[in-house]
Amino acid sequence: MEQPSGSKASVHTPQELYAWTFHKDAVAPCFVKDVFAMTASGIKDADFFWLGYTPCRSVHIAGMVVGVQVYEKRTVYTVDDGTAVIDCTLRHAVVKPPPPPSKTRPPASISRRTDDAPSPPKKRKVESSMVAGPPGPPEPIADVGALVEVVGRVAARYETKEVVVDRLEHCESANAEIRHWARVIDIHRAKYSQAVPFVIPTHPPTSRASNASPVRSYVAGPSNDSGPSTLPETPRKRRNIADHPLPSVNGRNRRAVSPASSTVDGSEASSAPSSPAKSPTHPQIIKLRHPSRLHSRDLTSNTFRIYLKHYMDNVPILAAAAAMTSMNRFDNNGGDYRDEVTSIHDTLTTPTKKRPFSKTHPLDTPRLSRFHDIGEANTTPTPTQKSKGKQKEQAPNGVDISEEDDTSTPFGFTLSHLRRVPELALLAGRVVRAETRRRAREAREKEKAAAHSQFSQQASNPYMLSAAAASASGSASSSAAKGRSVKVDKGKEGEKKKKEDPPRVKKRRLFVWALVRLYEEGAIVLWDAEAPKRAPPAPWSFSAIKNSSASALSNDHGNDDGGAENGVGETSALWKSTSGNTSVFSSASGSTASTSASASRLPEDDEDEGALSDPRADEEIYVILTPALLAREISAVLSARRARGRGADGQKASAEEVRKILARDSRWARVGIWAIEEAMTLL
Repeated sequence: MEQPSGSKASVHTPQELYAWTFHKDAVAPCFVKDVFAMTASGIKDADFFWLGYTPCRSVHIAGMVVGVQVYEKRTVYTVDDGTAVIDCTLRHAVVKPPPPPSKTRPPASISRRTDDAPSPPKKRKVESSMVAGPPGPPEPIADVGALVEVVGRVAARYETKEVVVDRLEHCESANAEIRHWARVIDIHRAKYSQAVPFVIPTHPPTSRASNASPVRSYVAGPSNDSGPSTLPETPRKRRNIADHPLPSVNGRNRRAVSPASSTVDGSEASSAPSSPAKSPTHPQIIKLRHPSRLHSRDLTSNTFRIYLKHYMDNVPILAAAAAMTSMNRFDNNGGDYRDEVTSIHDTLTTPTKKRPFSKTHPLDTPRLSRFHDIGEANTTPTPTQKSKGKQKEQAPNGVDISEEDDTSTPFGFTLSHLRRVPELALLAGRVVRAETRRRAREAREKEKAAAHSQFSQQASNPYMLSAAAASASGSASSSAAKGRSVKVDKGKEGEKKKKEDPPRVKKRRLFVWALVRLYEEGAIVLWDAEAPKRAPPAPWSFSAIKNSSASALSNDHGNDDGGAENGVGETSALWKSTSGNTSVFSSASGSTASTSASASRLPEDDEDEGALSDPRADEEIYVILTPALLAREISAVLSARRARGRGADGQKASAEEVRKILARDSRWARVGIWAIEEAMTLL
């Protein structure tokens, strides 16, 4: 990278450039190797660096923590982003000692008391050894192996450089480091590598997204340096960076940390990075507690049904958001950008998305293809001759309901796919074990109750008690004769225990039971592969987690027939997690190297179950019933009704009449009247 020299660097004075480096928009996203490649300004009263032709004082890096050293006044985090390793120093907040007790006497009006009032109790002297000493250093906010984003000031230390941390927080996902790499590559091409004198923006962007929190001005923390008296665009009131909750590690809550404050301002929103406001990775959806965090009392079949429907409801939303984010991101960049990001994708194992308009690029998000060979198992059947020329259906009010619209194509779920979802498989195993324990406990309680009732009856009747004693003596004399029969009975009991269904059969039965209940409630519909006028959605699935800590999962739970091409990405946005070790990423495009899969590990009794059976080609497909999907079917029903001459006079069909027509098809037989009324409002 070419470094500036002399007057070629900028048209501004060093003091103006130095003042600009304090602005929040002057924070430079870069690699760690760029920090070491920076050159000092060489001016005594202007302590900043040159990154290419860009002056900067603070940087934004992302990488993995490879070392933590805790000292009395600071904690040093060693961060590695793949290009180099740098020390990031986080200074501890200064804890003020409590003020000494006041020695002034209270006013006379307060000290004066009546003779009848009891004297106050004398305070006991506190031993000097019991007085609490100064607090020790705080616990590290990031452990070794955690992915973090660091914003801080570059400082020269001996013959190297370090980053004095202004903000250190955990990455929102394992893909955050990849996104940072991609962003830095763009900035290198458009800004850092351009041999153009730097010009301070006349109107720096100060707008903030509605969903983004205020961003602090990155003025250096405790330091001997003193900045200029007037800074451009400095907020009127300096406030400390707001803390916001982050995924915790080892049971400790993680928060964005500012070295200048250790308190949390409840009125302030969560802090955002210094980069332009980013749209949320996932839409705002209801999150359920992660299956690994559920209590034993909550491990019931009804809870599993709720989790199964929650997964089927929200995964299509995540897929749509991921596809939209991918399209918006790549449409704003050139085609050259994909080639550079591909090299990053090849070297790192963090899963990425694919573009919908390219079928071969590794960063493309796939869509359901309309071009399949008829002999393939996952093919989409070709429409019949009657529907080939019909591309769109039109609702009675003129609204077009296109069958070929990708956004309206429903997501199909198969039993084999649902059984391979790590979170659902984990929950099913826990429910089966909890139900087995409950039934065993109930059986023991029944045996105890029966024995207690029998003993009560014998105690109340002396004749029964004597008879019981006589039978006991008789049984003792004939125990040798009955030994063989007792062994036979024990053998029969052992055979009964051996005939008990294995856990994997019980888990599959639980999945089937939940799907049947959802179908009976009208929450899902059975998508018939032979249904005319509409091609069924192809089954899709996630790939199993392939990292080392979850290798058993990838071996025992193979890919579904949809393969990785039909995956949607990570589903961590579906679950609440109070521990970083319980964040589960069901990735469809690769393994998540830095994500712990302890929460998605297989249950103990699943290790000996063996691999799941291969899915059948004629496997049933289940689709979540949405108003848009039902509106398409109702539109077809009303069109057929008009074709038969009914409703031609303008008479509208009632919801009850539509329900009776839909009930003729077993797919829609359990649809409720309220769902039909809601769908008819869209027509």
